[in-house]
Amino acid sequence: MVGRAPKSQFPLIDRSRLVKDALRHQREDVLKISRSELSRRSGVSASSIQAIEDGRTVDPGLFTVARLAVAMHLDLSAVMRTLEGPLRIAPLHRTDRSHDLLP
Repeated sequence: MVGRAPKSQFPLIDRSRLVKDALRHQREDVLKISRSELSRRSGVSASSIQAIEDGRTVDPGLFTVARLAVAMHLDLSAVMRTLEGPLRIAPLHRTDRSHDLLP
């Protein structure tokens, strides 16, 4: 088979819903910034951000998601490791570094 496999073969729909919900939550509830501000920070157009958040873009490109995640200080590495495992989105930079100290 050449190109992408049909979406029906992968659980992308549920994963993309979780990612879009996490991105929207981070933008609206945590950072309290507009789509325009996120667009300015990330270089992703406000219309693309809206399409992702509204679910019109089901499978956004890797670099688009990466740009959004970095602009919003999110660590999506767990999302990249598996398509079926639990979705754990964490802040990119921890503020509590006490666990990093060596004895």
